[in-house]
Amino acid sequence: MACAIIAAAGKGSRAGISKNKVLAKIDGKRVIEWAVDAFLAVEEISRVIVCASREDFKEIEGIFRGREKVKVVLGGETRMQSVYNGLIEAEGCDIALIHDGARPFVSQKVIKDCIESVRRCGSGVASIPMTDTVCEVDGGFIAGFIDRKKLFHVQTPQGFLYKDILAAYKKAGSREEFIDDSSVYLKYFGRPRICEGSRENVKLTFLEDFCRIKSELRVGTGYDSHRFYEGRKFMLGGVEIGFDKGLLGHSDGDALLHAIIDSMFSAAGLSDIGTHFPDICPEYEGISSMKLLAACHKEVEEAGFKVANVSAAVLCQRPKLAPYIPRMRENIANALGIDPLRVGISAKTNEGMEFVGEGEGIAVLASCLLQRLF
Repeated sequence: MACAIIAAAGKGSRAGISKNKVLAKIDGKRVIEWAVDAFLAVEEISRVIVCASREDFKEIEGIFRGREKVKVVLGGETRMQSVYNGLIEAEGCDIALIHDGARPFVSQKVIKDCIESVRRCGSGVASIPMTDTVCEVDGGFIAGFIDRKKLFHVQTPQGFLYKDILAAYKKAGSREEFIDDSSVYLKYFGRPRICEGSRENVKLTFLEDFCRIKSELRVGTGYDSHRFYEGRKFMLGGVEIGFDKGLLGHSDGDALLHAIIDSMFSAAGLSDIGTHFPDICPEYEGISSMKLLAACHKEVEEAGFKVANVSAAVLCQRPKLAPYIPRMRENIANALGIDPLRVGISAKTNEGMEFVGEGEGIAVLASCLLQRLF
């Protein structure tokens, strides 16, 4: 009887998204679900144990509630502690396969080969040959080359006879940290055997790893207009503009940010700014629109998108906005986590025509390009 232990208690901070990367979605299904389902599809796997952090425990437990073969357990502060907790829960298994929750593309073949290797040799560590040239460096200079025929990229799953890997972990205790399970086994039990991995069995670590999965781009447009009103500050792009009037609105009236927010929501397929931040709610009265932009960015990111760039045209007869535009771009870029070069803002008069030209207010047209992350 084989069981799988899925390590999913990390924070995934290197991915640069606002939550644990195993909770991000790929084609509508979370990364951790892809990983777990891969093991459930293998007949030899009788149980899957997911090690979750305290912060994510309730959410991950909810994802797998009702799945008879899946058990969610509390992980530890380190990967080793999490895996050890999973091993304790796996008591009764003959073979333990330990896998990274951030490797959602593991194939049934890799899993089966790992199990077969354990049956024949007592261990099986999914690995692929290194194809790049590898050198030793001393003081910034190449000192020699290493024979790449002897080098492999180590992946997961890493499979072992349950009693052997548990014994190795017990010997290791909490005295030191190891890079993975095979290194614990190597030091405290014996030499682990490699088995065939897969180049598709990648670990999602950085934001670029998610971007390579899908290159879907989404474009959204937004529009806003506000009247000038005496007695209010003129806020635009998070910058206070020197003028004798401000823009009327329930919040601070920042029409530029409002148009950008609507373009972002539109590109992500979400409802508009009025639905997210209704003007009947007292908590939004007088609020800085920079805070609304930050909240919008978080929602768009949680929906699986990254802002590639934003662009806006501000129609304003007076005052002149050009001196303020660099600061607006900086504010918006900081809020969205992008380079200011990815924020385009132009200011135009309306040649004296209509409400803008007559100085009654301003209008803003905005567009946003989103890239799907997962």
